[in-house]
Amino acid sequence: MVSFVFSHEIAKKGKPYTDGEYIKNCFINASEDLFRDFKNKTDILKRIKEVLLPAKSIKDRTIKMCSSITTQHIKDPKLISALPIAVDESCDINDTAQVSLFVRFMSYSGPKEELLGLLPLKGQTRGEDIANAVIKCMDKHHIPLDKIVSILTNGAKSMTGVRKEFVAILKEKINHEILVYHCIIHQEALCAQTFPDEIKSYGIRDYNYQLHFSQSAKMKLIIVIKLLIQRTFI
Repeated sequence: MVSFVFSHEIAKKGKPYTDGEYIKNCFINASEDLFRDFKNKTDILKRIKEVLLPAKSIKDRTIKMCSSITTQHIKDPKLISALPIAVDESCDINDTAQVSLFVRFMSYSGPKEELLGLLPLKGQTRGEDIANAVIKCMDKHHIPLDKIVSILTNGAKSMTGVRKEFVAILKEKINHEILVYHCIIHQEALCAQTFPDEIKSYGIRDYNYQLHFSQSAKMKLIIVIKLLIQRTFI
């Protein structure tokens, strides 16, 4: 169990696996003075030296911890009969397309939201590529597609197109009607792009929250009214 503690700290700080032996040597050298007045100093140093922290051991324990966390995350979704999912596609700092797949459900302890997978897309980012990545992830965790009751997307064409796009493909594979939603944050961002300059001056571009509450509330009210009247993105 001690090696798991070391492995957890190394993984949490993003350090290389080879730091295990370095940490162990530091611990041994510090223990010479730290436990100098202890009668069982020899036994303590012996136990420390018995701890195995080579790079391979750190790697194996890190993989085991990751597998345990994944198992815990998918335990509840497997037991749920109705499963809403949220899917978004964007690029990371290396310009690699990634699909984030979230599931939301009601467990015995209350509502939960879990990241089921962060799925890299190799090559194109078409709707069918996104659908294949999501289906593969669901199959990997042994979660039937028929559990999906709703889909939340960013509203992109590759997500909501009527033919070979993500939502259309999933609808063909699911044996019941599903609800499709457009993320409200994306709706607000798209809606804000059509505002005149005098409205934008109320703080749509001000990300430092330097405005008074009344101005911020007015801006949000205008966004909601515009969405309700035009229904542009629903």
